[in-house]
Amino acid sequence: MAVNAAVLHAPPDAVFSVLCDPSAYPSFVVGTRTVRRFDPRWPAVGSVLHHTQGVGPFVVRGQTSVVQAEAGRRLVLRAKLGRIGTHQVSFTLTPVHRGTRVEVDEHPIEGPSAALWSPVSEAMMSVRNRALLRRLGSLAVRRLSRRADAV
Repeated sequence: MAVNAAVLHAPPDAVFSVLCDPSAYPSFVVGTRTVRRFDPRWPAVGSVLHHTQGVGPFVVRGQTSVVQAEAGRRLVLRAKLGRIGTHQVSFTLTPVHRGTRVEVDEHPIEGPSAALWSPVSEAMMSVRNRALLRRLGSLAVRRLSRRADAV
């Protein structure tokens, strides 16, 4: 199970606003090429986001659904990645002195990715999710500064 955490220099509401924006996913979820369509209720429980994942010539059409959502605190997703398998991804947000501690817990729950999970695949997922956290933090800070500029 790959668990990563980082302190992002934005408050929980700014970080959660990025998680609530389906069009932002290709900007922070490493490997996401496009969001094809999404339920306008996102991130309501049961809402779905259809996306394309890929590296180089390898492309997978997948869909991600919301399992649990607590505004500003927690978002749990179930990502179906075609024949690769299904992963559960949890984002837990905790306010800290200078921003938000975000923990990402991702692990396979079905399919070949679950059957073949190993220390090597966990290490690769950990590297990917560290990059995800950096990107998420940058987007949240940009949104925060746009809000400040609008005031």
